[in-house]
Amino acid sequence: MAVTVDNSLSGPNGTTPTAASLEATARTGTTGVVAPERSVYSASRTLHGLGTIDIATGHHRANSTPRLEVALPPAPWHMRWYVYPPSLQAAGFGVDEVRWVARLGSYGLVLHETSGGDVGLRLQADGLAQNPLVPTLSGVSVQFGQWLRVEATSDGTDTVVRVYPGHATIGARVATWSGTGLPGNVTAEVTAYRYRRGVLLQPGDKDVDLPGTPVQDRQRQILVWDPDELPVYRDDGDYGQETVTAVERFQNEFGLVPVDGEIGPETGAALDLVVAEIQGDPLPPSTHVSHLAVSDSAAIGPADTPLTSAATTLEASGDATVTPDFNVVTAVANVGAVDSAQVTKEVTLSASATAEVSDETRMSKDTTVLADTTVEVSGSAGVTQSAGVAVDYAAGHISAPFEPVEDDLHVANDITVSGAGGEYRLTVTDGPLGVGSVGRYKASDELNVDDEGQLPSQAGWRAHLGTHDDARYPVVHVNLAGSPELAGTIATRDCGDSLQVLNPPPWLPPRPIELLIQGYEERLNLYRWDVTFNASSGEPWIVGEVADGAAVGSAAAPDRADTTGSALASAVDETETALSVDTGSGPPWITSAEYPDDFPFDVVVDGAEVVRVASIVGDGSSAPQTLEVARGINGITKPHQAGADVRLAQPMTTAL
Repeated sequence: MAVTVDNSLSGPNGTTPTAASLEATARTGTTGVVAPERSVYSASRTLHGLGTIDIATGHHRANSTPRLEVALPPAPWHMRWYVYPPSLQAAGFGVDEVRWVARLGSYGLVLHETSGGDVGLRLQADGLAQNPLVPTLSGVSVQFGQWLRVEATSDGTDTVVRVYPGHATIGARVATWSGTGLPGNVTAEVTAYRYRRGVLLQPGDKDVDLPGTPVQDRQRQILVWDPDELPVYRDDGDYGQETVTAVERFQNEFGLVPVDGEIGPETGAALDLVVAEIQGDPLPPSTHVSHLAVSDSAAIGPADTPLTSAATTLEASGDATVTPDFNVVTAVANVGAVDSAQVTKEVTLSASATAEVSDETRMSKDTTVLADTTVEVSGSAGVTQSAGVAVDYAAGHISAPFEPVEDDLHVANDITVSGAGGEYRLTVTDGPLGVGSVGRYKASDELNVDDEGQLPSQAGWRAHLGTHDDARYPVVHVNLAGSPELAGTIATRDCGDSLQVLNPPPWLPPRPIELLIQGYEERLNLYRWDVTFNASSGEPWIVGEVADGAAVGSAAAPDRADTTGSALASAVDETETALSVDTGSGPPWITSAEYPDDFPFDVVVDGAEVVRVASIVGDGSSAPQTLEVARGINGITKPHQAGADVRLAQPMTTAL
């Protein structure tokens, strides 16, 4: 599958989307943004822990409502994005309230909420007063008021739109427009324009002939906009020439097309918005959008989580499907060969951890983890790895340019390893760098292993490195003359050492950036002392080893890596620092009384907010455990409902 665009649409909280911020969050391709001033990156609705774009409706679709532009390939094309439309029924808007959420060729895809709270879909031509194209519906009902994943496809003859609840892969509402093929090679738009169906007042209409007072109501809105309008007849309920002239002036003022003097859905929606703005009334609720992708060959599916490990399903060459467990207990400094030379990585580990150094091919039976090893998952052992050196972007340690780049030089998703008379092949089918997403990238190695049983873990490790989707930083420029406090550590770093960037620039996700130094250049004279690093992602090297049944704490205890099924036992607001956590399956979290040296560590709540755990009280045998935490470590602080998922913020990867 060739994915031509894959963009998370995330950015610095509270800022307006720009071409640069969109480009910074694109794995593949970019998108353009038009009229961004009514949109903002917001953490009030997050997806995969990332802020999303909050789009407020404008006065019309043409150029006042923010929209994201993306190029569609020739048909057949496939487009996926996430949208969180407001709950319209709960707000009292009724079934005629509509959100125009995308332009696909010559039609707009519009969503409305049925009286039962379900998603309704239509294709609407530009004339909003025209009847929309009603699809043939199948599948199941999907509720409004949640993240919806929209999968749209057209082969040039028929168009099909599937709406899933969130990341689900089943349970979609399917809308099919047979004989309505939307073209390719055009610019599509993701937007959030609001209007109401069934609105049309024309010259000659009179309230005496209509239910209610629709003409008078609109005339009063015109007078709110400009009290000098309608000087003779005012709000008399008669749609005469004076009203026509006033409506034309309004349409010209706000760029509405056509200027025809009629109050249709778009002019009516603009009047509603203008009056609310003037009177200080609540504005129409906004819509959030996220994770936009386009493909020229196949449906795209759910958005991938930001990768911290290669925890993906790997297809073995035989009949078995192998799923390596990438969660671990003991942190290991496991650095592979850089430029064919073995290197040493200096790390600081928590008191209970053991530091080791190995190269990528050296094997030890005592630490080998085969692909079918089962690791019981439970409370975190609190493993903490500090970088060889940490620099703070916000403190000015790094000089421009500091920009990530994507390349495929080290992508490998079809791995064959051989040795000791055997051969093992492993294919990564899922994920952003799997065969299904980017095509087949083959790699093969002949290894000097002790026995062929070690080949699955060797292939799994190479697949982990070859499918880790993260950026390379060709330039990390540290000015030691301006930051002399770093000189003692920066000057001793070498290839293979880790480099951590704290408080990254606002156009990147707020978590620390883990890097591995691949090369450097130092310039020293009377006036300057600069070190420039070339670095790749260090995340795949944050690894650990799984002991062969050795206990942590007692002979019966399993190795601890992460939790299985941990969730909040009760809701919390954005200020509470004591979290009550239930572990539905697997052993409970470790306690600070038993393992004081393993604290603090970070966990993520509901996939969004990272909190730092200072202590844990209660062994979980008869009641939920209490986690004392510091909130908002990643800049996100929000309320959470009971049942919200709780897990390690950065699970480890199994070493060889």
